[in-house]
Amino acid sequence: MHLLAAGRKEDVSCTLLVGGQSHPWKVQSSRGNIGQWDSRLVDGSVSEIGRLNGVEVETFSLTPGFIKNDRIAWVGTHAHTPNGDVPYKFCYLFRYDFPLPDGVRSITLPKQEEVVVFAVTCSREENGGTRALSPLFDRFPDNQVAIVSAENALCFVDKLLISLNAAPSQKEVRYTLDGSEPGATSALYQAPFFVDRTTLVKACAFDPWNNAGPVASKRFFQSTLRPAAAAYDGDAGVCCSYYEGVWKWLPNFSQLSPMRTAVLADFSLPDQVREDHFAVLFTAMINIPADGFYTFYTRSDDGSALWIGDVKVVDNDGSHGADEKAGLIGLAAGWHPITVHYFEDHGEQSLQVRYAGPGVPKQIVPAERLRQRP
Repeated sequence: MHLLAAGRKEDVSCTLLVGGQSHPWKVQSSRGNIGQWDSRLVDGSVSEIGRLNGVEVETFSLTPGFIKNDRIAWVGTHAHTPNGDVPYKFCYLFRYDFPLPDGVRSITLPKQEEVVVFAVTCSREENGGTRALSPLFDRFPDNQVAIVSAENALCFVDKLLISLNAAPSQKEVRYTLDGSEPGATSALYQAPFFVDRTTLVKACAFDPWNNAGPVASKRFFQSTLRPAAAAYDGDAGVCCSYYEGVWKWLPNFSQLSPMRTAVLADFSLPDQVREDHFAVLFTAMINIPADGFYTFYTRSDDGSALWIGDVKVVDNDGSHGADEKAGLIGLAAGWHPITVHYFEDHGEQSLQVRYAGPGVPKQIVPAERLRQRP
């Protein structure tokens, strides 16, 4: 018996009954970037470019394209929504095979709404499944150098330990710290080393026949931590100002008068907003638990931006569908002013504000970390 199925949003564990016999079944999500070579993930999200203290920087980290365990039966290159197609938001259907003993007269499909079964068919013998022509993941050559920092940090305050890793089949690794291309006369890598300023590290491996591999490069940023405000004990909540108008980009809120204001628990959109053509200004204080570098994210439909003090950390402006952008900033432990701008042009509307940092996994900024700004 063969089923064509997928999970609506996430992988789903369920049970299929075949003639009363239970078969555990994990249905793969219909979404994701399966095997695309450019599936570059930052903290689990596709990222193109970020910001460090208001300056655009290259992608923070690299994760190769990945695979699903189950057979892919169908691939869609666009997601379909009530507002039209979203290009390059890939979606998938998977093929699942289960034994069908003689005499079975019934099957019971899972009742979870998150599992969608598109088709069921039977055959007298197992159909030959399709196979990928080549593995659906990145293969890095043996002569590729991996530039690795302590705790995979991109930024540091005083100094940062750097390692250069290559396959054992390579004879040696040469590197530079001044932006020049590494060659046979460049510094020979012998042990991890420290950098104590913003540095572009470039490295390449040489095989036993002195053939140079591709040049790897990564920039590491030295930055200070933004000092926290004085001790603060304000009321819980986020101050929210609501505006109406037609914009293709975030408006200049300083030149507008709000139609109404409110205090919300977090950066969620207020309940009483019209369907299209409005903007919201959020202001608050955020409590940072420990010194370090924090990544802030806004995922919005349409545009948004996020400031810490007077530094724009995230720029996600413009009229667009749901999209996430990120930025990095060094913060001392304590209270910091945070501002979020948002506008809705037309179509769907959404806003999520997340952060991650030392000891803080990527998550929605929790209400208990927010206070009204004085």
